[in-house]
This record gives sequence, structure tokens and C-alpha cells, in this order.
Amino acid sequence: MFNFLKRKKNNQSIELSDSELQFIKTVAEKLYQEFPQFLKQVEAGVFCGVTKNPGGSLGSYIYLLDSITWEKLSDKTVYNFDVKNIAYKTKSGEKGLVDLFISENLIIGYKIYSFTIPDILLSTIDVSNIYIKTFLNDDFKGIEPFIKKLTHKQLQKFNLVKNTYEISIDGVKYYPLISLDNGDLVAISLNGEIFQIIHDPLQIEKVSDNISDFVNTLQ
Repeated sequence: MFNFLKRKKNNQSIELSDSELQFIKTVAEKLYQEFPQFLKQVEAGVFCGVTKNPGGSLGSYIYLLDSITWEKLSDKTVYNFDVKNIAYKTKSGEKGLVDLFISENLIIGYKIYSFTIPDILLSTIDVSNIYIKTFLNDDFKGIEPFIKKLTHKQLQKFNLVKNTYEISIDGVKYYPLISLDNGDLVAISLNGEIFQIIHDPLQIEKVSDNISDFVNTLQ
């Protein structure tokens, strides 16, 4: 997605200022209940610097991150997403918004609208109206209406949700959500029903009428 993993800062990177570090720490603390991994990322010292996103729009920045620590904390089974609509007021009282870019379940950057990070009055940061924008492959589009019903924590129980694909068996299309240790799959159909695809011998067994009921059975 972005070239954000660095073992050392390069000549074009900007050393992380105190205001940048305090901003990301404050946001991580505010989001702790839903995204506890963000604060772990801050406390582990992953952030090395920040630079303008060369392929992004105005106000878009990417953090330079320590690659060794990143590998310890990242989760490659989680899809990329943005945490949008983080509100704040500036030190002069004006309202603003900032979005976070998330990859492999960790913060990799942000987009700030109209202002800069030093302008933010940290005590006014408000995450009560955030929403999540996901980035998934084309095979996901058919089942996305069912997946949208789930919370972020519930989605983490599905280890194939980031890279689902289409399987056609006897004319019925299935989209794997979970890869089980024995090689079987848990998949969803285009009408939202949940099935287990047993690979040896091939069998299809319905396990739930809908994903909302099914996710409640998972530990």
C-alpha cells in the first residue's frame, strides 16, 4: 500500500515532533476500547518519523515505522481500513476532522483537513462519531451488505475476510470467511447463509441462517 516500513529514517523523512507524538497517543487512548492495538503500537515505539504521502491528497501523511517492531505487532489477516471522522477543535476554536489510515491492524498515517497537527487542541479530540471505511477485493462486493452488519471486533474472527474469493459448487457461489485448521472452510453465500465446506470428501453443510447469529457462536 505504502512504503512506510523503515529501519532508519532517510534524508527526506521528518523526525516525529512532540506534537505529532502526543496527537497519535491521545487518539490511541481515545480509541482504546475498540482498537487496543493502537495504544500498544504507540507504547512500543513503532513511530520513527512522518512524511507527506507522495500518492495522497493534500493533508495526507504517512508515518515511518520501525520494521522489526511492526512485524511483532501487525496482523496480516486484517483488511486495510480507515478510521474516519475523528473530530477536534483547534487552539483558536475552529472545528476540524482527521482520518487514520490502518494497514495490518496498525496505524500507518493520517489525513487532516484544513489544519495541521500542531493546531489541534488535544483535549477536544472526539471519537464518538467515527466510522470505518474498508478496502476489500472485488470478490467481497457481493457479500459486503452482510459483513457491514458486524463490528470491527467481530470481523477479526474471520481470518479470510481480507482476501476472500469466489468458490462455485453445483452452481452456488460461496465466499470463504474462515480457514479452519483441518483445511475446511467456513463460507457465506450470496443470500447471507453460512456454510462449512468440508474438503475430504467434498460436502457442504449449512451451519447458520445468517452471519450475525453465526458470529455469536465463535469464541
